[in-house]
Amino acid sequence: MPNQSSASAATSHLNLPMSVAATLLSQALDGVPTAVYVKDRQHRWLFANVACCDLLGRSQAQIIETPESAILPATLANQFRQQDETLFQGQPSSIQRVTLVNREGSRLILSRRTELTADGTLLLCFLQPCSEVVTPPSTTAEALPENVPQFQALLANVPAVIYQLCRGSDGQIRCTFVSSGAFEALGIASEVIQANPDVILNYIHPLDRPNFEGILTPFSKSAPWRWEGRYYKPSGEQRWLQTAARLQAMPDGTLVWDGLLMDITSRKQVAAATIEQAVMEQALADNEARFRTIAATIPGALFQLRVQSGQCSIDYVSDRIRDIAGVSPRDIMEDARVLLERIHPLDRDRLQVTIGAAISNISPWQFEGRIITPDGHTRWWHGDAMPLQQPQDGVVFCGVVLDITERKTIEEAYQENERRLRMALNVSGMGVWTWDLASDQMTWTTEPGSLFGSTAATFCDTFESYLQKICSSDRASLRQAMGQSLEQGHDYRIEYRISLGDGTIRWIRERGGPWRDRDGIVIGLMGTVIDITDLKTADAALAESEERYRTLLNNIPGTVYRCQIGKDWTLLFQSEAIADISGYPVDHPIHQEGWRLIHADDRDRVDQETAAAIAQRRPFDVEYRILHADGSIRWVQNTGQPITNITGAVEFIDGVLTDITRRKESETRFRELAQREVLINRISTQIRESLELTPILQTTVQAVRHQLATDRVVVYRFEDDWMGEVVVEAVVSPWQSTLGELGADNCFPSGYANYYESGRVRAIDDIYQAGLDECHLHYLESLQVRASLIVPILLQKRLWGLLIAHECRGVRHWTGSEIELLISLAGQAGIAIGQADLYQRATENAIRARQQAEDLEATLAELQRTQAQLVQTEKMSSLGQLVAGVAHEINNPVSFISGNISHAWRYTQDLLALIQQYQAFYPTPPPELLALIQKIDLEFLAEDFPKLLESMRIGADRIKSIVTSLRHFSRMDEAEIKAVDIHDGLESTLMILQNRLKANGDRPEVRLHRMYAELPPVECYAGQLNQVFMNLISNAIDALEDQMQVGKQQPPPEICIATEQVPPNQVRITIADNGPGISTQKRRRIFEPFYTTKPIGKGTGIGLSISYQIVTERHQGTLNCESQPGEGTTFHIMIPLRQGTT
Repeated sequence: MPNQSSASAATSHLNLPMSVAATLLSQALDGVPTAVYVKDRQHRWLFANVACCDLLGRSQAQIIETPESAILPATLANQFRQQDETLFQGQPSSIQRVTLVNREGSRLILSRRTELTADGTLLLCFLQPCSEVVTPPSTTAEALPENVPQFQALLANVPAVIYQLCRGSDGQIRCTFVSSGAFEALGIASEVIQANPDVILNYIHPLDRPNFEGILTPFSKSAPWRWEGRYYKPSGEQRWLQTAARLQAMPDGTLVWDGLLMDITSRKQVAAATIEQAVMEQALADNEARFRTIAATIPGALFQLRVQSGQCSIDYVSDRIRDIAGVSPRDIMEDARVLLERIHPLDRDRLQVTIGAAISNISPWQFEGRIITPDGHTRWWHGDAMPLQQPQDGVVFCGVVLDITERKTIEEAYQENERRLRMALNVSGMGVWTWDLASDQMTWTTEPGSLFGSTAATFCDTFESYLQKICSSDRASLRQAMGQSLEQGHDYRIEYRISLGDGTIRWIRERGGPWRDRDGIVIGLMGTVIDITDLKTADAALAESEERYRTLLNNIPGTVYRCQIGKDWTLLFQSEAIADISGYPVDHPIHQEGWRLIHADDRDRVDQETAAAIAQRRPFDVEYRILHADGSIRWVQNTGQPITNITGAVEFIDGVLTDITRRKESETRFRELAQREVLINRISTQIRESLELTPILQTTVQAVRHQLATDRVVVYRFEDDWMGEVVVEAVVSPWQSTLGELGADNCFPSGYANYYESGRVRAIDDIYQAGLDECHLHYLESLQVRASLIVPILLQKRLWGLLIAHECRGVRHWTGSEIELLISLAGQAGIAIGQADLYQRATENAIRARQQAEDLEATLAELQRTQAQLVQTEKMSSLGQLVAGVAHEINNPVSFISGNISHAWRYTQDLLALIQQYQAFYPTPPPELLALIQKIDLEFLAEDFPKLLESMRIGADRIKSIVTSLRHFSRMDEAEIKAVDIHDGLESTLMILQNRLKANGDRPEVRLHRMYAELPPVECYAGQLNQVFMNLISNAIDALEDQMQVGKQQPPPEICIATEQVPPNQVRITIADNGPGISTQKRRRIFEPFYTTKPIGKGTGIGLSISYQIVTERHQGTLNCESQPGEGTTFHIMIPLRQGTT
C-alpha cells in the first residue's frame, strides 16, 4: 500500500490541489456500491460515502466529525471500539459479522472489514451486506472536508486507484487525474496513463475488452458505469480488476467520469479455490461414509462434467440433483441430455457460450439459469466450476450446482447482489468439524473467529476444550445427543449456547452424525455448526412484532382483511372488529359471501370501483351501505390496495373496512344546516346589497317555499288597527293565490296580536285537530289550507307582520329545524324592514348634506385659487424686482468692460506692430534686453495676448446675454398683453435652468431636444407665460432627478420642447420628458391647488394650478397632460395667436 509521501507526490506531479484530490476521492468512493467510512484514533467518523449513508439512513452532515457512539447503537459501537483499538496497536485486521437495525427499522446483517493506513492515524472500514433490505442510494451534496491532512493519507492508502476521465467536444478521451496506486494495480505509472489513457487497453484480456471500451461511447448520464474483467500487467502477471465510475455533464458539453478501480484478484482466487476444494472433497473416495455425510450437508449437488469434441457427458452428480432438477443422478450420468434438455430454452444458448468461454481461457465457470422439472415447475439454479485441461484433448468441469430459487425470489424483493451468491458455499456462516474418538482431536474447516463473528474465539483442538466453551447448562444435553448418535448410529440436531473469550454468548445450531471408516466402523463424529444468534434475536423480535400487530389490528377503528382474487373471492383473513360492524361473528359463513351484506342499490357501484382499481393497479376508497344482522342499515368505508405477485398479476386485496354510519348521519345534519345557512346568508347578502323591501321579501318567501317544499308561503303585514293584507306570496299550482285576501279574515282573534308580538310561534299540523273556532276553520278551508306554520316579524319589538307557510296537500308535521329556519328568516326580514326605513330617512338627510357640502366645496376651491394667486403674484413680483436690480447692477460694469475691450485690442495691435518693426531694424539687441525677452517669453506673449482679449470679449457678451434672458423672463416692463416671440421666452427659461441640465457628479446630463417651428409673434402676457414654461420644465427635471436617484432611469434622461402652429389661429407648445410618468389617479388631481406628488418640503402644489389658470383664464387656452407610469409625461399648451380669437 503506498505511503503518505507517495500520495503527496502523486498530487504534486499532477499539479492538483489537495482539495481537488479529496473531491475526486469523494466522488469515486460515492460511486462504489460498498459502504465505506473512515475513523480516527478518537473513534470519530471523518468520512462516509453515499452507500454508507444510505445503509445507515443518515446524511453526511449527520455523520462527519461525529463520534461512532452517536451513530451506531451503544453495544455495537463498544464492540467496534474494542476491536479497532487492537488494530491501532498493531494487531492484524479481520472480517467481522455484525447485525444492525437502521433508522427505518430494517434489520441488516453486515460483514465489516478494516484496513489501517500506513501512518497508523486512520482506519478504513468497509461494510458489505450479507442479508438486508437494500434501499436505492440517495444523492448527497456533502463533500469530503478539504485541506485535512488525514485525507491526504487516505488518498495514498486507499487500496484502489482513483481516476478522472474527460471527453471534450472533439471526442478525445483525456485522463486528468490518476492516483499513485496505479502502478501497484496496473503495473504502469500514473504519469504514463495520464499522457496516454489508451495504453491500458493493450493489457486488457481480449474477451473483456469490448465491455471496457463501452466507456468510450455515450450512455445514460444517470447510470453509474461498472466493469469487471481480467488484466495482464506488463510483466505478464494476470490480475482481476473491478472499476466503477459516475458520469457528469459539464456546462460546456465536456463529459467527466470520476471513478475507482480495485484489484479483486484475491477475491476471485478465493472463489475459485472454494469451488476446487468442494470438487476435490467429493472426488476423494478414501472414506465413503465421510463423503456421504459431507455431500448430504452441502446445500447443493456436486458434479463432474466432461466436454470432449463438442460433446458433453456427466461423469458424476450427487443425489441432491434430484431436489433441484427432479431427475435421478443415474439417469443423468447415463445420458447428459436428460438434464441438459430441461434447461430453460431462453438459457441454453447462454449456457453454451459461457462453457465455451471457460474452455477457451481455462477460467472459472459460473452460470445462473432456469430448469424445468418433470412436474412443470421452473426452478433457478447456480453452477460454479473450475475447468481442467485433460491430456486426451478434453476439459473436465468440477463444481457444484445450487438451488437458488428461494434466493431469486428474495432478490426480486430485496435486490440481492452477486456477492451473496459467491458467499453461499463458504461464507454462509456454516462450519464443518470432525471429532476423532481415539485421539479426542477436533478438526475445523472454518476458523471459529470468522464463524462466530468474534476474534475472541480460537481453535478448539480437542472436544473437551470445545465443551468447556459451551454454557454449563447446555453441556449435558449436547453430551446426551452425541452419545445417542454414537450408540444408535443416527444423526442428531441440537441448539446450544457458547461463550466466547470476550464474554459474548452466541447461539449455535449443530447437526452431526457418525463418522465411519471404509469398513463402516464408527471412528468419531462429524457435523456442521452455524451461528443462529441473529435468528434467535429475530425470532424473539418477530414474536413481539406479531403480538403488537395482533393488538394493533384489534384496536384500530375498523376491520382489516385480506381477500384472494378469483372466481369465489376467498376471504383469507379479517380482524374481529367485523362483528361490531356487521353484527355477525368473525367466523360466520356469510363473510365468505360478502356481497350479500352490501345494499342492493350499491353493489354495482362497488363492483365497478373495485374492478377499476384492480385493472389499474391502484388503491381504491369506496363508501356504501351494508345490511346489519339486526336489520338496520350501516354505512361503511372500504379502503383497499391490490397486491400483485412476482408475475405482476393481482393476487390479493388488502384493505380496511370502517363503520362511518355516525359520520354519514352527521353529514346529513350538517348538509341541512349548511343549506339553511346558505339560505340565510343569501337573504342577508341581499339585505346588505339592496335596501328595496319588496324584492327582499319576495326572495325570502320563494326561498322558504323551495327549502321547505311546501305549497304556499306568504308575508302578511299589519296596519295600525291590526288589520292587514298579504304583501308578497310564493305559491305553486294548483293552489290558489291569497294576495290581498287574508285581510278579509274577520275571524282573526284579537288576542293573537299580543301572542305573536311576544315572539311566540304557532305550528298547526292539522287544522282539524288544532281546536280552531268554526269561523276561522271555514276561512282556512276556503284558502285550501290543511297545515300552517306562523312566525312573527318584529320591528323594534313591535309586531310588523307574519311569515306564514301553508301546506295544502295534507297533514304535515313541522320539524324543529323547519321552525328554526322560519324564525331566522323572519328575523332577517325584520332587519331588512328596519334598514329600508333607515335608508329612506338617511336618503333624505344625505340629500340635504350633499347640497351643503357642494356649497362649502365651491367656497373652499375659490379660497384656494385666490390664495395661490396671491402667493404666486407676490413671489413673481419679488423675483421680477430682484432680477431687474441684479440685471442693472451687472449691466453697468459689463458695459465698461465691453466698451474698453475694443480699445485694448487696438492698443495691443499697435504695440505688437512696433515691436516687430524694432526687431526688423535691430535684429541683435543688447544682452540685457535679450535676457528680458527670453524671461518674459515675448514670442508667446505676442501670440497669446490677443487670444486673451478675445476670450474677455466673449465672456462679456455672455454676461450680456444672461442679463437679457433674465429681463426677458421677468418681463417686468411688459405687464400688459403684447405680441412676442415664444421661442425667446423658452430660451430665456432654459438659460436660467441651464445649470440643472448639466451633468453633476454621477448624475448624467439631461439631454435637451428643441423642435421649433416657424411661428409668428404671439399676443400674450409674456412674463406669466414664461412662468408656465418654468413650472413645466422644472417639474420635468425634478421627475428625472428622482428617477436617477433611485437608479430606475434606464434610458438617458431627455426633455423635448416642440412648437407648432395649429390652423387656423392657434399655437401649441409641447414639453415632454422620459421620466417615471404619473398614474391615472394622480393625473386627475395635478391641477388642483396645493396638491403635489413631491415629498414634504420639496413642492407647494400651486405651480401647476397657477399655470393652468394662466393658460386657461388669462390666455383662453388649454393645458393638458398625457402620462402613463413608466412612459414619461407630456404637457400640451394651446393658446390663440391673437387674444380675443379662438
